[in-house]
Amino acid sequence: MTRLFVWYLGALSVLALGGVGPVRYRGVYANTDYGFRVTIPSGNTGVGAAENAPNHGFVIRLSDTAQISVSASYDAGIDSENEDWKQQMLRVHGRPTENLGGLPAWRLLSYDETRRKHVELITGRRNTGTDVPIIYSISLETPSVPDETSVKVFDAIRRSFRLEQIAK
Repeated sequence: MTRLFVWYLGALSVLALGGVGPVRYRGVYANTDYGFRVTIPSGNTGVGAAENAPNHGFVIRLSDTAQISVSASYDAGIDSENEDWKQQMLRVHGRPTENLGGLPAWRLLSYDETRRKHVELITGRRNTGTDVPIIYSISLETPSVPDETSVKVFDAIRRSFRLEQIAK
């Protein structure tokens, strides 16, 4: 679980620190680098890294203390047990019980004591055949139990998640 949240925090850092001038997204967000798309619900704006930075996804700030992030990254790491991300997830959390755009996925709920944040995360892994697998994650971070509006936006994004062709 620790490795997953370290990876997740790293992905958020890439999104937040991508470069000069973030890109704003409304409506359909399509990411051909990682092969996915989602619909950003009306009234919300996704903020991603600058155009010259890696395009891992975006963050929707729901308030000063709550946000949703949608991200993708390559599963290039092996831990000290010689396990990849999927093997670790199976060992720690068991078989996936959710679906993310047709992928088996895990839904994880946690409270991060250090950051004083509740985190709900749905995450899955795509085997790309010849390329390195891709990990997709959608998360909701709130300082306390999420309100109804935050949950509705999170669920709408999760339901709209679709796999797309990966640009070569």
